[in-house]
Order: sequence, then structure tokens, then C-alpha cells
Amino acid sequence: MDVEAVDKTGGTMSKPLNVALVLDVSYSMSSQIEAMKRMLHDFCLVERPGVTVRVVIFSEDPKFCGIEKSPPNATVESLLQFVDHIELCQVQGRMASGGDGPENSMAALYSLVDDYTASDNVLCFLITDSPPHHRAYGTSSEAQAERDWLEQHHAPTDVFEALNAVLDQLNITIVPILFNGMESNAWHQQAARVSESLILLPNSHDSALLARGLGAIMHALQQMSTTRRIDPTAVPNLQGFSIVVPDSDAGLIEADPDREGLTATGATQLNSPADIEAALLGLLNTACDRFSGKRAGKRCRTVGNPSVIAELVRFLVNAMLYISESPQATTRGIDVDRLRAEATVVKEEFDKDTRRTEVDNAYEKRLLDDLVADLDEMR
Repeated sequence: MDVEAVDKTGGTMSKPLNVALVLDVSYSMSSQIEAMKRMLHDFCLVERPGVTVRVVIFSEDPKFCGIEKSPPNATVESLLQFVDHIELCQVQGRMASGGDGPENSMAALYSLVDDYTASDNVLCFLITDSPPHHRAYGTSSEAQAERDWLEQHHAPTDVFEALNAVLDQLNITIVPILFNGMESNAWHQQAARVSESLILLPNSHDSALLARGLGAIMHALQQMSTTRRIDPTAVPNLQGFSIVVPDSDAGLIEADPDREGLTATGATQLNSPADIEAALLGLLNTACDRFSGKRAGKRCRTVGNPSVIAELVRFLVNAMLYISESPQATTRGIDVDRLRAEATVVKEEFDKDTRRTEVDNAYEKRLLDDLVADLDEMR
């Protein structure tokens, strides 16, 4: 029996599934790069109606944050040409070996903001064997080059703040494909957890098998983007990969922690076919909600400033009294003008909190403005 996700617009038109294959080509990937190239080649070889594919490669050197992309709306032929010309430690025609250990994966991920909008359905496979540039690792020349790139693109330079900004701005599901034990890295886990996804660990060197596994996920997601239906009997057979499910109860990391906080605990590696099938079905359900216009409330923030908390609670309580047409709203003189004024006070408190970023403030201010604008419709 099919599980149907309600399309709030009532329409039957579907948007394409936009697939971004983001590949680390630094020197540490030398033992995996050829298998990953063959996997991407075999994947791109199949034309999939309703699916657009963008391949992104990244690496770095002390003065270069290297990111290179296949052409937008590329044909199968141009995608294959791009993939077949990928070389280890080569980005934009120049040497970029990686250098310091961590890689510029945050910049590569943030670059997708230039390619897609909040209304696009984006599925990103991030393929790497390294962590991003955590501040606890120090400020190497490579790390500084990436921070310069992020600043030039008006992005936060903290890797967690930048990740959260991507999750705020795009309707994106991030599926890390990881080597070298990177499934325990807190940044990778947050990327999967907050986008309600999972982590894939290749357990085969058979590139054709890995490509078929990715293709099976694509096919299921592309079908859902058209039909808004999930057939539980047609969950893809994910051969070639193990699955790690991040801890769903872990809190949101707002800023890069010290070194001890970079290793995440609580993730579960799935081994039984039944558990793997359930995890994949959960991923499909999440994606189906997104394709139907129901973006998940992905970010649950912890606000530490007591003044912010007090003003926000006051505003929300009064807004609830007004929306429910409680007699207390009349007694207290609560109307739209007063609520607008209280929302302004909350936003001013946001600006005073030095621990908050401009991205944080813009996100919460937008939520408050949307709520105030919809007050009368909610009554």
C-alpha cells in the first residue's frame, strides 16, 4: 500500500530533483579517487528524466581554495567529459594537494547556495575522507584561504555556522559518503542529522555496484518528486554501502567547539537488512515531505541570553492570547500594533547578543516577521 504525502498546493506539477555530487580530490583520497570517478561515471552514464546532476570537485593549497563544477544543466556527454577529466590534486587546472589534513569541504558545500534556491529540491552527496577546517585544528594557510573564500561569498567563516546557513537557505538533503572513520566527526553528523538524512560508508571496491546503489536512491527519490508517493515495497537495494544513522537526540552545534567536541557519539551503524530498509524508508519519507512543500523545521536553537529569552517568551505568550481570542488579550490591550512593537524589541535584543551571528539574527528576524504578518489569518 502506498504512503502518500499531501501536496499543500493541491497541484500535480513536480520540480526536478537536483543532485549535487561533491567530491574531495585532495591527495588523501588517492586510494579512493579512481573508484569514485568510476562510480560517478557509471552514475552519470544513465540519463534520468526529471533529475539534474551537478558534479563539484574541491581541494586546496596554502593560497587557493579550489572549487570546480560541471556546467549547469549539463548533458550526459558533458557530465561524462567532466568526470573523466577529474585528476587527483587538480582543480581549475592548478595543483591543489590539500596540504594540512582537513579540507575545504565547507566552501564546496556553501558554493551550492550560488546554484540553487530555497524552492529547489536538492540532494547532495558529499564524498570525502577528511574533516572540515575546525578552529581547534589551528589556522593554517589552507584554512585561512577557505575563510577568505567564505568571507568573499558573504558566508560565516565558522564551519558550523556556515553549515547551518546552508541548511537554512536551501531545501537540501545532505548524504555524506565517508572514508577513514569520518562518520564520527560532529560536522558530518550534523550535516546528515539536521537535513534528516544518513551517512553512507562504502564497503565495496566495485564502482559499478556503488553506482547502482546511488542510482537506486536517485530513482526512488525522482519517482517521489513526481508522484508524491512512497511504495514501501520498492525501497532501494543499497548494495555496496553500510549505513550510519546520526543520533537524533543530539543538540544543534551552533559554533565550532573545542577539540573534544569534534567527535560525535551516539550514532548507530546499521547491519541488518530490516534496519537498513527502515532507515532508507525514513530518508524517502523525509524527502517526500520536502518535495511536497513541507520543509522540516530543521533548526532548534538554544538561546543563552536571559534578556532574549524573556522578551521572546513575552511576545509568544501574548501572540498566543491574541490568536486564540482569549479575553485576557482584551484585558491586557494586546493587539497587532502591540505585538509588532514587542517583536521589534525581541529583534533589538538579538542584535545586542554578541554571541549571535548575522546569519542567526536574519533567520530569527524573518521568522518573527512572518509570524506577525500572519497573526490575523491565524485567528
